Amino acid sequence: MRNSEVGDLIAVAHALVDLTHSCQDDLAATSLAALVTIRRDEPMSIGEIAEIVGLSHSATVRLVDRLEKNWLVRRGERNGREVLVETTARGKRRVTALTKSIEGSVLGVLENMSERDRKTLQAGIAAVVGALIQSGHDQKRLFRYSGSSAEH
Repeated sequence: MRNSEVGDLIAVAHALVDLTHSCQDDLAATSLAALVTIRRDEPMSIGEIAEIVGLSHSATVRLVDRLEKNWLVRRGERNGREVLVETTARGKRRVTALTKSIEGSVLGVLENMSERDRKTLQAGIAAVVGALIQSGHDQKRLFRYSGSSAEH
């Protein structure tokens, strides 16, 4: 692999992160990831959220506290010792708006590409995602900013 390929892939990754962050309004990146993740797989335990978002248990408790204070999530039933978290109606609306905004930004970039280039890109992305999963990356963590976790 050429150094330029590595550099190009890193540049694309950062550009996509920037696009995602530009759509977040007042939510921090981890709050957005947690909110989208909870909505996709709810109800979820704090431990599950922490694992996917990449925070410690105590940091995730504080994050859920902030989301709950803003009426985006609520703590619900218990599963043994774990308290399960789910999105509120307000949280569901926020996730829908945010994911539409992010998807719209990405689609805006893709619309500047030819159909042939988009198909080539799609195949390349599928190969990269497959390689990441095969090398041990958690699929739910990879898709933490996405409204759905694609099956690969």
